[in-house]
Amino acid sequence: MFNGKRILVWRTDKIGDVILALPFAKFLKKNFPESRVFFVVKKQNSFFLKNKYIDGFFEVELSGGERGEIRPADFFRLLFDKSFRFDFSFVLFPRFSSAFLSRLVSRVSCGTSRRFYSFLFTHTVDLTRKKNEHHESFYNILLLSAFMRIDPEVEEKLKDELRPEIDFSPSEISLEKFGLTKEGYIVFHPFSGGSSPTLPFHFWAEISRNIDFPVVWIGKIEQRYTEYAIPKKDFNLVNKTSFDELFDVMAFSKGVFSPSSGPIHIASFFDLPIAGVYKKGDVKRWSPLSKKTLIFHLEDELSPQYISDALENFFGIKTF
Repeated sequence: MFNGKRILVWRTDKIGDVILALPFAKFLKKNFPESRVFFVVKKQNSFFLKNKYIDGFFEVELSGGERGEIRPADFFRLLFDKSFRFDFSFVLFPRFSSAFLSRLVSRVSCGTSRRFYSFLFTHTVDLTRKKNEHHESFYNILLLSAFMRIDPEVEEKLKDELRPEIDFSPSEISLEKFGLTKEGYIVFHPFSGGSSPTLPFHFWAEISRNIDFPVVWIGKIEQRYTEYAIPKKDFNLVNKTSFDELFDVMAFSKGVFSPSSGPIHIASFFDLPIAGVYKKGDVKRWSPLSKKTLIFHLEDELSPQYISDALENFFGIKTF
């Protein structure tokens, strides 16, 4: 059905969401190798689309915040771009502007039902994600059920043959720049940007103090944070890395500890041990696509010492 067709995938929200959309493209290419797959993403997120399953991308900026609508200037730029014409469009992140534009530029457009603008789609799938019954990547793939049968076993393959990939070769030059040594540290990303719950900053700092191993702190934040709380043994790279440098630092680490956010999903590119803090109800849908995971539930009685002991064992850095 999709062989030889131009397929457009819309995912204009956050980094982690874009990474979790990559199995959709991988699934398409594995089953329909002659299809041509393109993405629409926010401008800064095209970095994560470097793989053999994606044939091209289009960048947009949003109005009304990071989960807002496509900016009018970009809407009309794409509408009048003759190369922006497709056989199929799949709106993975539903927004009115995406649904409207997909209908205008695609022969067939597909999205979820139950939205006031669902009438814009030529095909809809009755799909609700609120119950978190499946992984986000599988929810994306289920949009294809409007045209083909999706075997439930596909969800079991997300951490194996459908795991996200990126064409990126880590360089140790970044390690030299920041004074790091290969596999001589673990990575902490304590920030969530308000999109998911996390532990208090001082809690993260106490966990690090209990670990006799260097920790690299990463993240991009606008608000002030307590920089002096980062232990002196550690490396503070908050707001100091480009995407390339962030990838290098993560790729050569012993593992990553983070709430549900972009970096925890970036780590899945490198098959690293990944530890995360989640609400129990969010694990099924938003956990990283890796077989090497350790999840702490925010509803449990967690102490810095308990977490630091668990991390030392999980990352293989426990000292005696």
